[in-house]
Amino acid sequence: MKTLPSLNYSLEVGALRALAVVSLFLAPALQAAVMVSNLANTIVFYDQVEYRVNTGAGQMVANDFTTGGSSMSLDGIRVNFAGGSDPSGVGFKAALFSDQGPLAPLGGPLTSLMNLTGASPIGGGLFSYTPLSSYILAANTRYWAVFSALVPSSNDELFPITNTMDYSETGALGWSIGDHTALLSVTNGIPDTGTWTYNASGAGMMMEVSASSVPEPSKMILLACGLGIMLMGRRRHVL
Repeated sequence: MKTLPSLNYSLEVGALRALAVVSLFLAPALQAAVMVSNLANTIVFYDQVEYRVNTGAGQMVANDFTTGGSSMSLDGIRVNFAGGSDPSGVGFKAALFSDQGPLAPLGGPLTSLMNLTGASPIGGGLFSYTPLSSYILAANTRYWAVFSALVPSSNDELFPITNTMDYSETGALGWSIGDHTALLSVTNGIPDTGTWTYNASGAGMMMEVSASSVPEPSKMILLACGLGIMLMGRRRHVL
């Protein structure tokens, strides 16, 4: 003879089903997506991340991007390089910097937020740089992708980043890439105390920014409350 499932069993099944539904609902929102890109544009120029052994002179290269109307978790920044001269790539570094106002980088310096990890761009091509840990990009905020060769090595380090003068871009609403690449001189691995300047060509870095949606706190609270009510009901039944 068939027996009806117990109330405890029904509650457990209901909780599991609720978790499954929520997981399916949140999963697409958490997938990484390209927020803004100009990598399909025509290459016209390049600015060089460099460190020269004989003189100790170098150059940092940066370009800004602006986020849209929602906070997002940064997944990575992809950049197009024209080549790289040092096989060791020991000094190459990528980082995410904050913006110091509407005149930055001319009114810099910018503030380093975190280093990005990725391969040294030997041989050129598309290279991706990702956060070392989770980082939430604020809504409607300007950030900078900054590239440098600050660790002196036994070889000249020359890493040209391609630029474009086609200022069109594709991506999500509100996201944009700055039109002009910024430069800062380096001496013996130490950034100069002077301000950043825009490149003379007027071209912007070819880059792409990817990010994931951040679950809204209200959704997480509702989920916690719903599961809490189910568990309380189960506890009362047992008692």
